[in-house]
Amino acid sequence: MEKPSKTWLRIFKITGITVLTVVFLLSIFVSFFLKGIINNRLKKEINDTFGDFYTLSFENSYTSLSWNGFNIEFEKVEFETDTANKFMMMRYPAVFFKTNSFKIDNINISNLFFDSVIDLKKVAIDKPELLFFIPEKENLTENNSEESGENTIKNIQVANFELSDGNASFVFNRNLADTLYAGKNVNLKMEDLMIDLNSTENIVKTSKVEQVAFSLNEILLSPKDSDYDYRIGGINFNYRDELLQCFGVEITAKRDPYKMTLESPFRKTIFNISLDTLNYQSGNFKELKDLSSIKGSALHLVNLNLDLVRNKSIPLDETQYKELFHKSLLNLSIPVEIDSVYLKNGSIDYKIHSDKELQPGNLMLTQLNATIVNLYTEKSKRDVVTASFKGVFMEDAPFTFQAKLPLNDPNNHTYNGHIGAMKLTSLNPLIANLTRVKLAEGRINKLDFEGTGNQLKNWGIMRSDFEGLKLKVTDSQNNERWLQSGLGNLIARKNNRGSSDNSTDSVEYVFERPPYKDHLTLYAGGLIEGFALSILPKSVYNLVMSQ
Repeated sequence: MEKPSKTWLRIFKITGITVLTVVFLLSIFVSFFLKGIINNRLKKEINDTFGDFYTLSFENSYTSLSWNGFNIEFEKVEFETDTANKFMMMRYPAVFFKTNSFKIDNINISNLFFDSVIDLKKVAIDKPELLFFIPEKENLTENNSEESGENTIKNIQVANFELSDGNASFVFNRNLADTLYAGKNVNLKMEDLMIDLNSTENIVKTSKVEQVAFSLNEILLSPKDSDYDYRIGGINFNYRDELLQCFGVEITAKRDPYKMTLESPFRKTIFNISLDTLNYQSGNFKELKDLSSIKGSALHLVNLNLDLVRNKSIPLDETQYKELFHKSLLNLSIPVEIDSVYLKNGSIDYKIHSDKELQPGNLMLTQLNATIVNLYTEKSKRDVVTASFKGVFMEDAPFTFQAKLPLNDPNNHTYNGHIGAMKLTSLNPLIANLTRVKLAEGRINKLDFEGTGNQLKNWGIMRSDFEGLKLKVTDSQNNERWLQSGLGNLIARKNNRGSSDNSTDSVEYVFERPPYKDHLTLYAGGLIEGFALSILPKSVYNLVMSQ
């Protein structure tokens, strides 16, 4: 075999040395000059767009080039916002954070230099301590005196954004003591995020994103000017799956609820609410983000417990007109389209106090399950809202209740219900502050009722089957006395209703609500009227119900 000539060997050596020299010079250029050029261009674009509104400081940074982009990693980072710049806060969020690791992968160099677009493959922030400042809208609009020019950066595109294991707080300008603390395990992932920086609107509203998923725990809020503290144990949200989940929701009165009912010039309900689980399957989260509509296929509420307190010794605001429930839906500022709402194993404990009585009236509903369908407020889709409830009434009897509320004819509605077998004495907490007459003995075998209503009136029929009725009265100190003489004999003649063949007697009732009382009063007032007419002779009814 012929050996290569010395000339060719010399050529190979020269070529090899030249290539190595070029590679060495390129590496120096990439390591020192190109990185510097890209860094300077990136800093200039950001500074020309945001000015001093956002400030990023760090102890260390590392840069590298990949085959199609530029990578930056920052260590011990502090990110701050100039909250005195009201004009910028109209468009951009006021956020502060600290983190030990802030990584940006694959900044597209050609898009940066030639299109003024920051195109990123991935942004990752690890274990940040976040704080969001929430300004008042009024303050922002008052300071909108600057002209908005075109930004140097047209938009920011991020293929993947990840924030993991962070803590977050929200501080409200209206009261710096109002802090929402979203405690542990704040995690956020976004895909294909596009922020249009040339829009004059807030970027939260104009941004586009293909996927958002976040979770956070221990959300606490205690507004200074509110009567309530708010807590959520955890939230999971998935934009692509159209799913929102909340766990351990609590709304708690800050003081004793009874005392709080005395602090308002007009009667109001004080409440404590707890909810184990909320699952909301949306139909279009994008429209909800834009506040253009609320669309959902199903809302599930599991173990919802309502403790409500009112005081009827406090006057009602008689100047405030109360709409029927379904008519108030039509007055909402944005359309609602929810197929179904489900309640599983809920409870209601509703106490109504009176200065004239030692014991409050108390409605108790337990093991409560409900389904509400056809919540469509748009005119073309309006139907009949059907609300069906079943559970245990006064911790003793099974009950069902159904209301049909036509949204196309919101001045009218119908309802029906059933209460099963129970002791009559179980009703005493309910009527505690309605009358001095109490139920002493007896049993309800069943109560059935149905009715129709308009804006103010409720017409109904109650069919009752009860036996062994005995009554007693109490004085102002709640001391009990048996009814005697003529009145007792009068009641004794009506201490049973119904017959051996399971047929029931019926009574008709009519109740008219004052315009300043609500839809619940319209139903409750009618049912109380019907029950009183069922168990009492007319003369005794007039005596008792007039108290």
